Amino acid sequence: MKHGRRFWFGALLAVLAAVLVLFAAGGQDVLAEGDIIKVEIDVTPDIANNVIRVRPWVKVEVAILTTLEFDTAHVDAETVVIAGAPAMFPVFQDVDFDGDQDLVLLFAADEMDELDRDSTKATLTGETIYGVQIEGTDKVKVR
Repeated sequence: MKHGRRFWFGALLAVLAAVLVLFAAGGQDVLAEGDIIKVEIDVTPDIANNVIRVRPWVKVEVAILTTLEFDTAHVDAETVVIAGAPAMFPVFQDVDFDGDQDLVLLFAADEMDELDRDSTKATLTGETIYGVQIEGTDKVKVR
């Protein structure tokens, strides 16, 4: 009887692991190792044309948007980087006014060393709390 219990316990653990992978993917198909969850981001949500002024004192606000497919509560904010700059001061607020909480992060503009005046987009990368990679891109104007 002991071996039967071990089998069912092992099967239960396997099912739970699969559920966690699905949960981390926000309900998407099961992710293979190395897959990346594409997330929607909004650079400077309060500024329509996404202008980034690269100055030492400027902080750039970037929102990772919660969608039906992805819940930003699962983002590990300490892993998030955009254009080479690490995230600071994570807060949850509804920036797109759709009733759910989006993850808003600040970035030091002068640390965005992957951007120059010719840049037209910025890419954010990071991980979920489950170790699954995320990536999102938005249009920008650098001044």
